[in-house]
Amino acid sequence: MRENNGKNQTKNIENIAFELAKRMGIARTKWFDACIEGIKMMAKISKSNQSIDSSLKKNADSIIKAFQLVHVLSFIAMQRYLNSEEMGSFTKLLCACVCGNEFKECLPYIERYTELKKQKQGEFHKQFLLFSEDIAFSIAEDTLLVPGIDVTVLDFYSRNLALAAEVFGDNKTYNQLLDSIKKTHGID
Repeated sequence: MRENNGKNQTKNIENIAFELAKRMGIARTKWFDACIEGIKMMAKISKSNQSIDSSLKKNADSIIKAFQLVHVLSFIAMQRYLNSEEMGSFTKLLCACVCGNEFKECLPYIERYTELKKQKQGEFHKQFLLFSEDIAFSIAEDTLLVPGIDVTVLDFYSRNLALAAEVFGDNKTYNQLLDSIKKTHGID
């Protein structure tokens, strides 16, 4: 990752941030679409007349972006893909790439998930449950949807960490995360 030339190093960090943000955007859209499909199936089964907002509107998008940023940046720091100086610059870059002009909308959720991560260190299910609740309320304002969303969050989380490992060239961690995802889905 590190190169002798400071300009090349900065350029490389920029490229990684842009690529990771692009991949996170794809993952965000795919996950949200899968949630909507699952919710629609649940609504049909329960014969619910609940109004479902299937557009990735700002509130849901901000929530998902914040969740991704908090966990992906934490993973990158934990894996020590960057030194502390690079991490600061990379964090600003990735936040700008992911949030664009909507950083102010994402910030309350970033703060919420960062604080929860500090409080619930290692208690991922509690973090994932809160995220699921936030998404459920942004889609249909219905807590009955939380279990349907919650079952997909670990997969979404793992896929985002795998994306980070891949863009940093950490094939070993990427493959371990991919194997974990495959096991979860019963794929050998």
